[in-house]
Amino acid sequence: MKEDKRFFTLSEENPYKAVVKLGVPLICGMFVMVLYNYVDTYFIGLMDDEFQLAAVNFAYPVMMITVAISNMVGTGAASLIARSLGAGKKELADHTVTAGIVLTIINSLVVTGVGLVFLDKIVALLGAGVNTFTPTKEYVGIILTGTVFTMGNYTLGQLLRSEGSVKFSIIGMMAGTVVNLVLDPIFIFTLKMAIRGAAIATILGNGVGALISVSLYVSGKTILRPSSKYIRPTSGILKEIFWVGVPASLETLLMLRSLCRKEVFEWIK
Repeated sequence: MKEDKRFFTLSEENPYKAVVKLGVPLICGMFVMVLYNYVDTYFIGLMDDEFQLAAVNFAYPVMMITVAISNMVGTGAASLIARSLGAGKKELADHTVTAGIVLTIINSLVVTGVGLVFLDKIVALLGAGVNTFTPTKEYVGIILTGTVFTMGNYTLGQLLRSEGSVKFSIIGMMAGTVVNLVLDPIFIFTLKMAIRGAAIATILGNGVGALISVSLYVSGKTILRPSSKYIRPTSGILKEIFWVGVPASLETLLMLRSLCRKEVFEWIK
């Protein structure tokens, strides 16, 4: 049975094989999240408008920060889930996956709210000038509005991987990338939405990926069962999630030092 194979990977599989099976999807997930920006950059570049192209590049740190926050919850929760399942503590794993989903929703709402309130300040800190301020603001504003989809897509992929559902974790993320790839030229050129179309395509792509992952939990194809009775995480679960997740998040943020303007990184710190 598939479920038996997934438990085997977590509890009895050869460590080297288990690392490959569970680690590759994590690498793919980070690559896919970065790929969204590169796809947008490619199609915007075809417009031959250097200001809108620059705007997409200015917005890249916002996507990276979103990934970093998602990585904090996803990595922390995934670690506890895998250890819990390996130890036969399925109820703790169910509680943890629910906590991971709840924290992702809360974090995304906070990022969206704070981001939109300080949108002009953020765009200025990203380095946008007179000619690039408006397109950067349009792109970043839409990206921030759909943060729940971006974070949901990335975190849910990690949660699925943590229970050994490697195939499922890849399906959701890759489906979102394909949707973004298809919608980008339609929104940018056919509907003449330019940079706004690229941002909307990115959000819709992440939304499709997140919804696919959610549907797997709802349909019962996963080992774990998120439940409303676990909606309030215990202090022990939160401690475990942040103990492992915060260093992983900081590692992602540190990559911004070589990618962003100095003042952006100082602001993040």
